[in-house]
Amino acid sequence: MAMRFLLMTDSPVLAHHFAVVCAGRGNVSETPCGPIVLQAGLLPWLTERRPDALLLDLMPAQRPRSVAVLAQWRALCPGVPVMVVLADGSLSDRLKLLQAGADGCHNDAVDARVLAARVEALVRRHQGFSGPSLECPPFSLEPQARRVSIEGQLVPVTGYEFQVLEILVRHRGRVLSRTDILSRVGPEALVNEARSRSLYVIYWRIRRRFSAFPRALAMLQHRRGEGFVLDPGRE
Repeated sequence: MAMRFLLMTDSPVLAHHFAVVCAGRGNVSETPCGPIVLQAGLLPWLTERRPDALLLDLMPAQRPRSVAVLAQWRALCPGVPVMVVLADGSLSDRLKLLQAGADGCHNDAVDARVLAARVEALVRRHQGFSGPSLECPPFSLEPQARRVSIEGQLVPVTGYEFQVLEILVRHRGRVLSRTDILSRVGPEALVNEARSRSLYVIYWRIRRRFSAFPRALAMLQHRRGEGFVLDPGRE
């Protein structure tokens, strides 16, 4: 799926279970500092390395300030979907959070696999995709099968190549840095210089595979000093 989630929780059990489920589905979940507070060290995670979704696990003791915290998150990272996880929250609690800007509320007693599926659906709709395939003409990607078609023709790619292309399609029109891409392929701690260099190799491999499709090649770009982009305006 190549999505990156930021989970704020005090529960190492939830953090572990959700991360394992996400990894099994091709996504990345990270919990940088645990408690739901806006510490200085958290700001880069919200502004410089924007996740595809934020998850806020609210314990009963944290609930009185939950609306204020949610508002701060929204201000710091506008446009990123927020899923709130509640332990035995009342209907009033859920309504307040939804009215404050939460995009969904999830009961923490429900299986982590359901939470992952809900967040994926939330992100998919936010990115403008309504079905299981990612349609960005002339590209058509099937994340479950890891298949790529261009102008209706199947193009073979490796798993890593598919991940990189999927990230670019999901964020079409947006220039992504190497860190933006690699942090969606694996945990932030694994983004190192060797992997950064390998991204250039993958980019050129993808271009070679698309050599028979000028329209696709025109859209797939590397902008020196900025990053990589799939630009629909360059068809």
